[in-house]
Amino acid sequence: MRTMVWLAMLVSAQAGCYAPAPPSGAYQCASDGACPSGQSCVCGLCVKSAAEAVCKVVLDVGQPPAGPTVMEHEPFAVTITAQSQSGATSVGYDGSVALSFELPDGSLWADVSPATVKLANGSATAMVSINRETVPPQSPRLVARVLGQRYQSGSVSVLAPPFARDAAPIVAPLGTGDSFGWAKRIVGLPSVRKVSSGYVMYFSGFDNLGRLSVGLADSSDGKTFTPPASPVLNGTLGKLLSTPSTYSAPDGVALLVSSTASIDFLHESITIERSVSADGRTGFVPPQPLIDCRNGPTFCKGKAGFPVVVPDPDLIGSDGKPGAWLMYFTGSSPAPVAGSMVGAIAAVGLASSVDGKTFVVEPSPVLNGDLGGEATIFAPQILIEGSVYKMWYSFSRARDGGTVRCKTSIGYATSSDGRYWVRSPSNTPTAPIEGPSGSGWDALDVGFLAGSVLRADDGSLALYYTLYRDGGVDGCIPNGIGRAVRP
Repeated sequence: MRTMVWLAMLVSAQAGCYAPAPPSGAYQCASDGACPSGQSCVCGLCVKSAAEAVCKVVLDVGQPPAGPTVMEHEPFAVTITAQSQSGATSVGYDGSVALSFELPDGSLWADVSPATVKLANGSATAMVSINRETVPPQSPRLVARVLGQRYQSGSVSVLAPPFARDAAPIVAPLGTGDSFGWAKRIVGLPSVRKVSSGYVMYFSGFDNLGRLSVGLADSSDGKTFTPPASPVLNGTLGKLLSTPSTYSAPDGVALLVSSTASIDFLHESITIERSVSADGRTGFVPPQPLIDCRNGPTFCKGKAGFPVVVPDPDLIGSDGKPGAWLMYFTGSSPAPVAGSMVGAIAAVGLASSVDGKTFVVEPSPVLNGDLGGEATIFAPQILIEGSVYKMWYSFSRARDGGTVRCKTSIGYATSSDGRYWVRSPSNTPTAPIEGPSGSGWDALDVGFLAGSVLRADDGSLALYYTLYRDGGVDGCIPNGIGRAVRP
């Protein structure tokens, strides 16, 4: 008991002698302007001298008056200066500022790297990058927040860099007598994902029996793939399996395919089916119907295909596992003439799932070809970087001469929520892929189908694509796989 009393007295004595001396700038002023002893309130901050206060922050992005034009992820210099009431640099301020890229209403447009910058003697120059293209008339600005106050820069324009095509194909178009493992005559529609051993590529190809099936090839570098001996999922003569894509589901590796009766799937009705395997390589069960819009929303009653699934970034658990999934897919309304896809309105739809096995189609498309002037729009590929959703998709426009045949290009769109998408101003009949015109294995007189998009081991963005050729009476034929890269 004596020990306890003695300890209580000691603690009491120490508490009575405690006299905190907070550093200058550690506290905001009280509502009545009060500050700790020896400090005064200047611009809302308790400081020992006015040189330590922050009354304004200036963001100098250079190149006035229009400001710099940079590419997505391209670093550019930003000088950040804290100023006192007199407009002089607050040389005593060594705090940090938080950076963001916002629209005038304060909503976030893109992510900024680095997200915070520490000042020294009131200023700092940092190399900053932004991960989303700016699209007029939107006018986002670089924003700095300090002590609850918002300060913005002048104009910064961000462009989407074009993809540069590799000179050599991943798989050259197959002709008579050619093959890629079991695949004969036709090979394409790649879906590439990174694994611990390197890369795997799911693809579609015709086998010796005339079946369009799904295969799996391996690669250590994402450029050279070893052809497989047999498919992982066999089609039949009346049920062709194409546009494969995979995702991790609670019941294993789920493989989604488009099921159709004709290789000319751009103009034929197709549905989405799902198979699953424990390891994503063997033992895939027969695919079962997953999305059939014939009794669903009008925008996909004509057909539904080209599925790709990503985890819902808003519902990732503390263990890193997804709590929901989003599926983007191609849809089209019924054509005016029965048995034909001509005149159908193309769109990209969205379906969601909370169990990773069943998906519910949202009633309206997220990207409507009719609104964007696209005669065709299909093959969406999704990449989520930070808070920004990025979509590459195939399209053709009547004004570009790409109405019903195979002249398709790859377009780009971005979104903050995965539902409202903004098309890129760079979408042209050849963008965003650059390459030699009229030469090379994938000359520009053919169409391109968007394949998977992922960050490669070297940090570049890799787009895998398929050539889309006019097969005459056979319609539009995907044949050949290439790769293009951008920062």
